[in-house]
Amino acid sequence: MRKNSLFLFAAALFSAAIVPANATVSTTDSLTAAVADTVAVKDSVTYHPTVVDYAKKLNNKEYFQVVRFADNGEILEISKVTGIGIEVDLGGNYISREDHFSPEAFVGFRYDGKHLSYRVSTGVSYRLLNKESIDSGDKFFTYMANAALHVNVIYPKPWRHCLSLFGEVGYIFDQHKQLVDNVTDGDGQQYVRYVDHKGSGLAFGGGLEYRHNNFAKPHAFVVRAGVKVIPDAFWNVTKSNVFADVTVGWVFGLKRGHWTSPNKKAAYKGRL
Repeated sequence: MRKNSLFLFAAALFSAAIVPANATVSTTDSLTAAVADTVAVKDSVTYHPTVVDYAKKLNNKEYFQVVRFADNGEILEISKVTGIGIEVDLGGNYISREDHFSPEAFVGFRYDGKHLSYRVSTGVSYRLLNKESIDSGDKFFTYMANAALHVNVIYPKPWRHCLSLFGEVGYIFDQHKQLVDNVTDGDGQQYVRYVDHKGSGLAFGGGLEYRHNNFAKPHAFVVRAGVKVIPDAFWNVTKSNVFADVTVGWVFGLKRGHWTSPNKKAAYKGRL
């Protein structure tokens, strides 16, 4: 009787050892239970059929993506395509009225939901001093901040491709130097009088974004194209500049329900 008890106790310890300690998925309790229900077969981990069924359900209904091998049903990686991310963008804008292209860079946070996405960002770029300025045509360093709302118009299963319409609003820094007059003193010295305008103005715009979710990963690639209206300061009046804007970026997913199997490398190596 004692031998049987020791054998059962040893078997329990062995079973606990072969199940990966971090083989849990924080996104869904039922999936956590299913992934934890594993058995050892010839030094590999084969997942319970419930996991395969649940993987299909996640891929089709709950904005999850799952990587698994069809031969044994093992789940290797799971990720949710909704959640918070850090986005880094590079791009540029073109103002036809000035025939000028300006490079730009942004960094910010975004939240991707099932139907709506939100993002806030801050960025830097170069602008041209307008034709009224003393140094007309010269570039100056500018900064900006944006907040945007996206509406997902096309988002087919299994959630790899998303096309959205977006609108954004923010502030952008602007400046210029307006010549007042030239003054000559009694010694023949000439002085230039000018008014230096500096400040931030309201900017707004909109366009189209394509987002490619990296399959079973929390990250995504984004491309945006649209138009933006920015303020352009002149003497006693603020005009508007309209430019075409294109950016490409990468979203680093945070807290998007991502889980990777400890057996992933060995599984991929075994199939090569």
